[in-house]
Amino acid sequence: MDSYLVRRAILNLSNRDYNHVFRDLVAAASKQPETADEAVITALSGMQGHHRQWPTDIDFRTVLEQDPLYTRLYRHRVRILLEALEDALRTDHTEQLTVPVGADLGSKLTIEHVMPQSWRDNWPPLEDDPDEGSGRDELVHSLGNLTLVTARLNPTLGNMAWDDKRKWLGEHSLLRLTHGTLLNPPAGADISAFGDWSSSWDEHRIHARGAHLASLAVGIWPSEADLRAIPVLDPSEGA
Repeated sequence: MDSYLVRRAILNLSNRDYNHVFRDLVAAASKQPETADEAVITALSGMQGHHRQWPTDIDFRTVLEQDPLYTRLYRHRVRILLEALEDALRTDHTEQLTVPVGADLGSKLTIEHVMPQSWRDNWPPLEDDPDEGSGRDELVHSLGNLTLVTARLNPTLGNMAWDDKRKWLGEHSLLRLTHGTLLNPPAGADISAFGDWSSSWDEHRIHARGAHLASLAVGIWPSEADLRAIPVLDPSEGA
């Protein structure tokens, strides 16, 4: 259910038929209570039409890599996506952080554009770009250019140049989303194509980071085939 709902939310698909979808799922599960998980997956995979379909890996990945998510989705959906990616990047060896609440609202995590929306102030276009950066206005809103920072740090970063922003992020951010995929190359990235990864932040790095984060997201919210491949624990076997 999580995969179905999140994939549709990221693709910005309508939820107006969900009352019928959930009714059908309850009916499918009630007919096969012993294998309700299989029944629900089968029912979801059979949903057809714009208002009901379960987005494929290709559809999901394409939107994650290419769409200006920040301007096309509700902010809370973008936050859910970034927070889930942060969780996925953590391991048993990672310090556990608690999102501040109440009196610490200044430390609340907010969405940050690494290459700023007003990039023209301090971010010159690539030297070999014949369009002089005209494609950046949408690219800056894509997943590969977004991270999370505190509400206090966000306005400080503003439109500052990359060298300064890199320093501030390095000194103040504790997130794997920032240190593991932004200040350092994402796992599996072809470093030879970039030289010193952290020396700049440009279109090529945004696309590479976006592709890496999209792959993580596909794993967090799996497809029908991947869900079916997950072993199901038999309750009778105990813990």
